[in-house]
Amino acid sequence: QRILQQVTAVLDRVQQGEGLVVRARGVPGTNRGWLTQTLLHGARRRQLGVWTPPESEGSLRVRLSAGEALLGVIPPDSPLPEGIPIVEIKLEPLGIADVRRTLVSAAPLTVDPAQAADQLHRWTGGLPALLVPIISQYTDGATLILPDELPEPDAVADFFEDIDLDELDIVATMAVLGEPAESDLIEEIAMIPASPTLDELATQG
Repeated sequence: QRILQQVTAVLDRVQQGEGLVVRARGVPGTNRGWLTQTLLHGARRRQLGVWTPPESEGSLRVRLSAGEALLGVIPPDSPLPEGIPIVEIKLEPLGIADVRRTLVSAAPLTVDPAQAADQLHRWTGGLPALLVPIISQYTDGATLILPDELPEPDAVADFFEDIDLDELDIVATMAVLGEPAESDLIEEIAMIPASPTLDELATQG
């Protein structure tokens, strides 16, 4: 609801005559693509002018300079145009209360939804990209029945297919630590340089 309120506020401003350029911001797995599509769908329903890549950056500048009421939507990982103010809408992993609300909405007959939500939050970290497929897969009728152990989700399997041995060592070190740590500590334990590898892992989600 918080995100939809921000989307509505952006669309209202464009409808009132502003030109705005918006980008979804957040870690991979928070459904940035959903936010991008929600913005575009809302703009089209209201018949607002829209700019998106691959339309040229020059075209965006011309339309904004002309005072056009325009919604520019930049995909999450695309470069930002220089010198154009950007409105960023930040997506974050869901907290446990939001996970529970999601669960109750999707599977209202679940026995002990609080316990199930706690388990889901621990398994997914509140990332919708992991949470939604798990709820879909294990919901029968309106009841969620979780297995004792969660098979590896496709998104996790895809992630591990694409990482090299150094990256795997860094991930394993963070898993063993089980809590946030500075790169110096991770490097000391893994015994390999951590900083460039951590950056690459962050990029991969």
